[in-house]
Amino acid sequence: MTSYTQSDGLPGDGIRSMHQDIWGNIWIASSGSANVVKYSSGNFESVSLSTGLSIEFVNSIASDNNGNVWFGLLYWGSIKYNGSLMKSYTVKDGLPDKSVMKILKDKHGYLWFGTMNGGVAKYMPDLN
Repeated sequence: MTSYTQSDGLPGDGIRSMHQDIWGNIWIASSGSANVVKYSSGNFESVSLSTGLSIEFVNSIASDNNGNVWFGLLYWGSIKYNGSLMKSYTVKDGLPDKSVMKILKDKHGYLWFGTMNGGVAKYMPDLN
């Protein structure tokens, strides 16, 4: 078994979420950081989610059938990342609560957003 810590490139040692995207990259989020890392080809690459928001926690990571990576955030909804651009989704976009705790992709390609206090929302990325 090989261990990795902040000294190896993680944004922190307290890991909140991990996800493997459709290309085999591993995305890792840690506590107290707006940064996530993408582990690919034996290297950690830092990706900042600071889009002017005071992001403290990335609670969940998922990817859709188009290869976009989605991040569920405490207090700030969700961010979709396509590799270069980020788009924020909030209560104004239909999320039932401002805190997204879990994101799940089902076998039909729908993304399910589990929130802290508003139940769940179902979203089809291909249609939006």
